[in-house]
Amino acid sequence: MRQLTKPYRVSSQKGEAYVFFRYSELSDNISFSYGNKSTSYAVDDFIEELKEIKENLANPREKLVTIAVDGENWMFMAGYPNNGRSFLEELYRELEKTEWVKTTTPGKFIESQKGETTEIDKLATGSWAGDLSTWRGEPEEDRAWRRLIEARQAIQEEPPGSPARNAILAAEGSDWFWWYGTDKDSGNDEIFDGLFKTHLINSYRQSGYSREDIPAELFVDKSPPIAENLGGVKVTLDGTITSEEEWRNAVHFQTDASEIYTDLYLGYGPNDLFVRIDTVEEARKYIGQDLSFNLYLSGETRANARTRYGETKLGFPLSQMVSLHMEDVEADGTWNVFRYRADGKRNWKFASSISNLSRRVAEVGEIIEFKFPYETINIEPEENFTLRLSAERRKAGTQLTSIPERPVRTRIPKPLSGTRVFTVNDPEGDDYGPGNYSYPKNSVFDHEGLFDLRKYEIYDAGDKWLLSFEFGAMTNPWDAPLGFSHQLINLYIDSEKGGKVEPRKEGAGVRFSSEATWDYFVKIAGWPGYGRELVTADGEGYKIDVSSNVKQKRVIAGIPKELLPEIDGNHYLMVFSQDGYGRDHIRTVQKEASTWQGGGAKHPSVSSNVYDYLAPAGEQKNILSSYDRTEKKYATLKPFKVSPNPNTGGGE
Repeated sequence: MRQLTKPYRVSSQKGEAYVFFRYSELSDNISFSYGNKSTSYAVDDFIEELKEIKENLANPREKLVTIAVDGENWMFMAGYPNNGRSFLEELYRELEKTEWVKTTTPGKFIESQKGETTEIDKLATGSWAGDLSTWRGEPEEDRAWRRLIEARQAIQEEPPGSPARNAILAAEGSDWFWWYGTDKDSGNDEIFDGLFKTHLINSYRQSGYSREDIPAELFVDKSPPIAENLGGVKVTLDGTITSEEEWRNAVHFQTDASEIYTDLYLGYGPNDLFVRIDTVEEARKYIGQDLSFNLYLSGETRANARTRYGETKLGFPLSQMVSLHMEDVEADGTWNVFRYRADGKRNWKFASSISNLSRRVAEVGEIIEFKFPYETINIEPEENFTLRLSAERRKAGTQLTSIPERPVRTRIPKPLSGTRVFTVNDPEGDDYGPGNYSYPKNSVFDHEGLFDLRKYEIYDAGDKWLLSFEFGAMTNPWDAPLGFSHQLINLYIDSEKGGKVEPRKEGAGVRFSSEATWDYFVKIAGWPGYGRELVTADGEGYKIDVSSNVKQKRVIAGIPKELLPEIDGNHYLMVFSQDGYGRDHIRTVQKEASTWQGGGAKHPSVSSNVYDYLAPAGEQKNILSSYDRTEKKYATLKPFKVSPNPNTGGGE
């Protein structure tokens, strides 16, 4: 508390700045707790909390309690009557009457203390979300920052207070980048996207730029994308359906709104993206016609707003295009696809390298099949990108149809690499906790095996460990950014001396053996904000890589060895039902299953919320049932031993 109530100073070659750290608990009470309380209760509670802080401080007159809140949280979202004005007015009236507290500003407080501060050698980058990944790092976020920087530079000569400057300030003055990307969703992404771009367009226009000189991407009308996970395929490119197996795992879209095609399939191989188009008539009948199949993708810095030939918006920035021109296809159905890059000013430039021509193969027969390497489109595994297929007439300059009905947001799953050093199988069908747990009743849980861990593997990938978790089923009904909605994995690792027996948070409803105390906690879920964490027993937290392959029902976590030097030791591995609003993001198990809670817990106050637990052989039921209702003690788990040797088996 003492550390939070004094000023600090950070110095650098560019100058110095005073730093004050917010008192989070009291600030968050205003943001999230007081809104649904009466004004008198909220004010009295605030004053009492402040008094308790004062009584625990030496020389309280020399201390400052910093209250800092986001305006939209407490004024408009917390439920305060009169948008918080009544609370604020009453709070200040009470503060004015209270002799032992004084309201002030940071500057006045520094003056009163005659500039006395504590020096900080290094101020870490951080935010309320931990790091800055909420606002940057994803392609959509980085693209928006580039557009903002370009506009700022374009109107740099405009004087302060000018319309162009004011428009830029409006674009900078709100939390625009919070909702960009896949890690957050405002519920109104398309509206915010339009507002942000409008401010940038206005800055250009007020500075005298013509429409032709304004980046074309700013005129894109964003459409909510369809989130899909690509599946691995093993395709023989021959223009025929060799077998249903080769495209079985591909993403499949159908349409009855086109006179040209009926189906689109998308899949990935080790190095290439595969595309299949089923046409209304045999595909070979379209050879020689003025017809182009154009797959538009994101992934480049520059983007156009409209398709190349049909001049149609597709609902996302069109950065690049992979084209198959049917009039150029050879009589035997062979040809190549070619890539074009948007210039940001409505034009398209040829961008195909001759070096990978042999891998940009197209075959036209009963159907159309083609592939192109990832290196062609500059997209890495696990990088989100958007695409949509369009049929256009090149010479006529007309748009025919597009598939699917909205843009597709997808990613190429990260392959498992390195040397497998450990594997253990877990029995099928043991996602019942102590033996009688059931899933919630909502239809999104109607997939047998969602919480049924089947296999746990560890790979040594050089500078990091790759942990693979395979399940009986995996779906993504809530469009979780990392590709899976239901599973919440908690892994505790004992690889050093010392450690803790209590879990990181209490929501799990378990304890650990005193003979195998944990040193590292790994938390994995489909939401980056809380689903990619590594925390030490000392409380130091770090972000790790988490990815998924839904088609293979697998979640993969990458942990740098600099954070986790040794992987061998005792492991506790538990699977829960993820609940973004639940305690520790865990969905509880009650006596009776309901729409959103599981059932079967005889004593919910002390029984765990664990659906599957990688226990020593045959012991899951007994261990998870070993809680003590009378003593109000949770079940104590036993670990399983991990030794880094290939093909190690075990587990219940």
